[in-house]
Amino acid sequence: MEKQKFTPEQAAEYRRKVADIEAHKEEYMGWGREAAREHDLLLAEFRDVFIALRDERQRQGLSLADVQKMTGMPREAISRLENLGKANFRVETILRYAHALGLKVHVALSR
Repeated sequence: MEKQKFTPEQAAEYRRKVADIEAHKEEYMGWGREAAREHDLLLAEFRDVFIALRDERQRQGLSLADVQKMTGMPREAISRLENLGKANFRVETILRYAHALGLKVHVALSR
C-alpha cells in the first residue's frame, strides 16, 4: 500500500488540526470523563430498577419461568437483568417486564 502524499497546503492544514486538538486535549478529555460519570450514574439507576423488578417478582411469588411465560423473554435474560449481569437491554425489555408485574415505568429528566 502506497502512502498518501499531501500537498504543502494539506500538510499545513493537518498540522493546524493536530495543534488545535493538542491545545484542547484536556477539555476534550474532560468531556469524556463527564460522559463516563453520567453513564455510570445512569447504569446505577437502572440497577435500582432491576432490583425493584426482582423484588416485586419475588413479592408476588412469581418464578423466573412465570415471568418468562408472561413476557416471552428468555429466562436467562431475565436472570441476567435481575443479577446485574452484563445484559444488553432495551427500554422495551424493561417495559415488558414491568407490565408483566403490573407496574408502570416513569422517566424523569433533571438539571
